[in-house]
Amino acid sequence: MNIICPYVPGMLWSETHEPLHALGAEFVDVSADEEAYYRLLASRWAPGNKMIVVEQDVVPTAALLERMWTCPRPWCVAPYVVEGGGHVTSALGCVKFSGRLMARHPKLMERVGALHGDGAPLRTWWKLGDRVNQVLAECMGVAPGEAQPHLHFPAVQHLS
Repeated sequence: MNIICPYVPGMLWSETHEPLHALGAEFVDVSADEEAYYRLLASRWAPGNKMIVVEQDVVPTAALLERMWTCPRPWCVAPYVVEGGGHVTSALGCVKFSGRLMARHPKLMERVGALHGDGAPLRTWWKLGDRVNQVLAECMGVAPGEAQPHLHFPAVQHLS
């Protein structure tokens, strides 16, 4: 599996690191600046380059990651529970992008990097999930918020 774990030194949870390390994940320091996470995803967005992204504070099981990896759907998310019991499905906490999706939309990350108008800086890490979802919705011809990834349960644990 091609698992990438973007992290900031001192913020990578051992509960995340240990199981991902055992699966051969690549840990990538994104602390250089506010756009480092964007640059990481943009650099890996290439036709045929299927990847799973697991953020530094998310704990998926190996079985869940295996199901996501082998799933034929192009865009998969393992949701996580937030206060009040709802599930977050639009974040990048635990997401798979297929090589087929990247081949179909090779300029997706360029488009994500050019989005503005929401008051946030271009390519900022804290709007990246929303912007990826917005561009995927546009690519699919649906309204933002209507583009739905294929969900994999059980929900992952979100530690922060």
